[in-house]
Amino acid sequence: MQKQIIEKFVQSVADKIAGDWVIIGGSLLPLLGIDSRFTEDIDIAAGREATQSDLLKLMEIAVELGLPVESVNQAASFFLYRIPNWEKDLVLLYQGKAGRIFRPNATLYLLLKIERLTETDLLDCGSMIHYASLRGESIDLDRLLPKIRAEIARSPDFPKGYRLSRLLHLLSEKNTT
Repeated sequence: MQKQIIEKFVQSVADKIAGDWVIIGGSLLPLLGIDSRFTEDIDIAAGREATQSDLLKLMEIAVELGLPVESVNQAASFFLYRIPNWEKDLVLLYQGKAGRIFRPNATLYLLLKIERLTETDLLDCGSMIHYASLRGESIDLDRLLPKIRAEIARSPDFPKGYRLSRLLHLLSEKNTT
């Protein structure tokens, strides 16, 4: 999905649907100017006040832009809501006529990826760490490192355990530069 389509979607949501929304996952990266990979969907989480009608409007906006309804992925809300005090880690991305679009700060972005941490997630984490480093955005290692280590203990298998170790390495590189 191209950056222009994601931008149009974000602007339409903020202009047409009241409330707060959070863009997460790989669809956030192009909005930040990170052209690291192709994404098939737009990961968007609704604020807790969103109604079923609001969620259906997301699909209508996608169709208006020529996207299939499946391109709007709300599963991200599940992961977002599981993180305590996630609302404190949001950065305003776009203020529209009706609503606001936020993004997770770098710490929250990484927290959202840790539990699953596919190879693509690891690439996204590396891109976000680099982005944060270039822009002076802090990353809260006190929150991240225990979560990563706990996940390593739960998932010591080679593929995921290795990726988690790589994430630790990326964070240690960021911390020493």
